[in-house]
Parts: sequence; structure tokens; C-alpha cells
Amino acid sequence: DAPMILLGFNNRLNQDVARQFRFTFGQLHNLKVMTDKTPPGRVWSIEVDPAGHTVADYGLISRVVNAETGQFVVQAGGLASFGTRGVGEFLTNSQYWGRLLQDLPRDWPSRNIQIVIRVKVVNNSTGVPEVVSNHCW
Repeated sequence: DAPMILLGFNNRLNQDVARQFRFTFGQLHNLKVMTDKTPPGRVWSIEVDPAGHTVADYGLISRVVNAETGQFVVQAGGLASFGTRGVGEFLTNSQYWGRLLQDLPRDWPSRNIQIVIRVKVVNNSTGVPEVVSNHCW
């Protein structure tokens, strides 16, 4: 009956809950991807350099009302560990929310929201999380 935070999207509960949302995790040609189900259907995947090193990862934050309890549930995770670190950094550092808050409706705190984050990877460390898309309903 209390708010809940679910980390990662690799377990069945998180996948079942998230399947109904606009932004979802999935597989495409044996690659982990994040998809936007709204046309034109953007797809994000881990970006690698010619040597195969990760140069960018993506993460997803979903904050939705649990219909049974009326409390918010927050799901956060990345395509890989860099994306998960990026969403953790975004959630815990208010400086990253500035530009996003300008784009959201005034009543966003009482609504559901999804935020797609991109993080650059430099020397095997995550950079500053950047919002690449969001949806509020």
C-alpha cells in the first residue's frame, strides 16, 4: 500500500507492468532495444564504436499510479549497466530535471510519466544523463 520502486526491467513483474506503456524494452534481432510504440516508432539501442566499445546507453524511468493502491510505482532501468546508472543519477540529482520540467504540463506531479534517458560512455564511465523523449498522461 506504499509507493514502490522497481529497478531493472529484466524480471517478469517489471516486464508485465511496463508492457502497457508507450516506451518499452524488448528484443530486436537479438539486441536489447527500447521502443516507442507511438508512430513513427523510434527504436533506441546501445551505441558502440567500431572496436565494439559502448559509447552510449539508454535508460527508462516510468512513474505510474498503481490502480490497486493509488500509490505511485517507479520503474527505472537501462538497456545495460550504463543506462541503469544514468537513470539512477537522473533520479537522484535535481539539476538534471530543469529542462524537462519546462516541457511538462503544470499538473505533471499528479500524472503518469515516462522519461527516456541517453548517457554517453567515456572511458568506461557514464556521462551526464540527457532526456531524449518523455510522455506524460
